[in-house]
Amino acid sequence: MNHNQVTVLIPAHNEASGIGQTLTTLLPQLNPQDRIVVVADNCTDETAEIAREFGVTVLERQDSEQLGKGYALDHGLRFLESEPPSVVVLVDADCIVHSGTIERLAQVALTSGRPVQATYLQAQPANPTPKDAVSALAILVKNLVRQQGLARLGLPCLLYGTGMAFPWSVIRIMNA
Repeated sequence: MNHNQVTVLIPAHNEASGIGQTLTTLLPQLNPQDRIVVVADNCTDETAEIAREFGVTVLERQDSEQLGKGYALDHGLRFLESEPPSVVVLVDADCIVHSGTIERLAQVALTSGRPVQATYLQAQPANPTPKDAVSALAILVKNLVRQQGLARLGLPCLLYGTGMAFPWSVIRIMNA
């Protein structure tokens, strides 16, 4: 295992329109020993090519029977098995990751030895409709207020599929 190495694993299906912005927010957050692995999963667009332009590792997966994010993540985790990092951070290809998030997630995952979930909120459009405002409020309550309540009660966090960090020791047990 690489000492305190963080790998950001990004499953991506036809994300050419947003993968560049996501990688732009992530790359400055990495230390020299860290890396990003993009799994271009059943893509029919330029997702893989765009990701390669950022100098990250890109795995291209084509499987017409095993479709979906879970298969993409499994493919990426199996790739990492030969040189496992200390922590794997899962980020969707269309997420904007705020500065300092990757380091903080990795630190908490390593210190606690448990999975960690970042706060995952939805940005509103410039001129939100009432529906947009209600959706943003609902996500704020679900993904921030509820998580804080669970933490105060000493209960486990809920995992949302993106913005999660796992110590490799936990992934090793899950993949056993």
